[in-house]
Amino acid sequence: MLRQILSLKKFVPSKEWLSSIIISVVIPFFISCSSRTHKVTPVCEDFLKVWQEKPSDLQFIRCKKVKKFGFDRLESFYVVKGSDAARVEKILQRKFGMASLKFLCCGWEPIFKKGDVNTLGLGNYRDKNGIDFEISMYSEETIITDRQEWDKIPEFRIYVSMFLENP
Repeated sequence: MLRQILSLKKFVPSKEWLSSIIISVVIPFFISCSSRTHKVTPVCEDFLKVWQEKPSDLQFIRCKKVKKFGFDRLESFYVVKGSDAARVEKILQRKFGMASLKFLCCGWEPIFKKGDVNTLGLGNYRDKNGIDFEISMYSEETIITDRQEWDKIPEFRIYVSMFLENP
C-alpha cells in the first residue's frame, strides 16, 4: 500500500477542475451567506398572534403605519375589557417586561416608580429576525383610581409597535 501511495504522481489541478470546484463549492457558500443577511420586509399584522403570545381576551383592531416621536413604526392596536385587563396586564408583564399599570392624572399607564421619579415602563420584544418591538397598555381617560374597580372601565388599549427605523 505504501508503495502505491509513493508511486502516485504529484497532482496538478487543471483549469477545468478548479472552475468546477468554484462552481460547486464557493458560489453556493456565498449564496448561503447572503441569504442569512437578507433583510426581512416588515409586514403590518397582528404581531401577538404571529408570535403565538396573544391572550384570548385581547381583541385585535388594526395595524397601521404611524409616526411617533419623529420615527416611522408599524403599530398593532388591541383592546381588552376592563374586567379582563388585570389578567392581560400580568401576561404582558411576564412575557415582555412591561411595568405594572399605575394611575397618573387621568388614566392608567405602565410606570416604573422609584422614589419620586416615574419612568415609562414599556415592554420589549425582539423577534426571530432581530426586529425590535415595544409593548404598551393604557386605559382610556377615567376617574377610576382603584384597581379593584377596573371592571367599570369599558376598555384598555394595547399597542405593539415595530420600529421601522432606529430611534
